[in-house]
Amino acid sequence: MAIDFTKYTKNKNDLEFLGELYDCFAVYQDPHTLKCGNYSFHVDPGEGGATVWRYGEKIANFKTIDDLFLIFMIDGKPLIECISELEYDD
Repeated sequence: MAIDFTKYTKNKNDLEFLGELYDCFAVYQDPHTLKCGNYSFHVDPGEGGATVWRYGEKIANFKTIDDLFLIFMIDGKPLIECISELEYDD
């Protein structure tokens, strides 16, 4: 894990979820559909990075999984800061 998640949350459950998501994307390269409130999106990891899809359209492409967590914005906040509102939508 390259990102120090404790810089973004101290909540044990959120840290576990961040670690689980990171491993799913970076290690296992498992795609998942996630939602944050009413905002649903699909993350398709590959080649060390990830592509984000919404309603079948590519909306973002990231060279690294770290970039996905730190740069992908939901309601004006990076994905990593939305963790307490994030859940699987598979």
